[in-house]
Amino acid sequence: MLRRLEVLEPALNLLVADNRSIHAFYPNDDDWIAIKDTLLLLEPLEKATKYLSASSYPTMGETRFIFSGIQAHLMKNMENETFTQREMATLIHQKIRQYWMIMDKSLITSAILDPRNKLTIFLDESRVSALQHIQDTYNIYKGRSSPMNAKQYAPNSTRQYFARLQQINEEIDQTNDEISPPVIPAIEFEELNRYLQLPIDEGTDPLIWWQAHSSEFPVLCNIARDFLCIQATSVASEQAFSVAGNTITKTRNRLLPETARACLCMKSWINNKLVK
Repeated sequence: MLRRLEVLEPALNLLVADNRSIHAFYPNDDDWIAIKDTLLLLEPLEKATKYLSASSYPTMGETRFIFSGIQAHLMKNMENETFTQREMATLIHQKIRQYWMIMDKSLITSAILDPRNKLTIFLDESRVSALQHIQDTYNIYKGRSSPMNAKQYAPNSTRQYFARLQQINEEIDQTNDEISPPVIPAIEFEELNRYLQLPIDEGTDPLIWWQAHSSEFPVLCNIARDFLCIQATSVASEQAFSVAGNTITKTRNRLLPETARACLCMKSWINNKLVK
């Protein structure tokens, strides 16, 4: 509404000039400054709402990226003594910080594993703790990785395979005991370091990027699969309910659950051009 009022300002000025009776109800110069400052303050929030709602798969990493920008915008206006909406900026910043303290840890992993962000959205003082957090998560997932997965994806796995065969032959010469299956040594932090050293890819889709690099970063890919699947908004779920309402209607209400599920799945595939 305020945006529309700003657009209509020239026309409203003419209207007030011709109708002096409504002049008392018309915003004065100070009011227009306050209106424009309010629009300036709320602009990032409007863009964030539209972007996250329109995105086909907004990730939690995107949430941290966007809210980091919003907080920087609020801090800038809070420090501007001539800004008329400093109090509003302070209240919004306090409310965001209130929830930020709860969500911060859960967003770190998703933000770093977003190839469009990595560590760039962390300030110097928080970058060290963020790196420690992703290293701890990496160690947990590395411990879960099966030997078969390590054998399949580890760099130079062919050379390591034949080196292991030589080791097995040496063990056979020393003992006739049963030999356990070859185990490829787990990948250390070099996988994480190689990922962080890659250039930022701002134009990519995070999910497609990890699908393409799954063999290069097997452990990180498993982490990304678990964390990036968490959607940042409930818009997709709400849209699914809306589509379901068009599929199951008052006159078409006897579909089996399996049939309804298949119809919704097929519609999603067709919309995303997965099938023709």
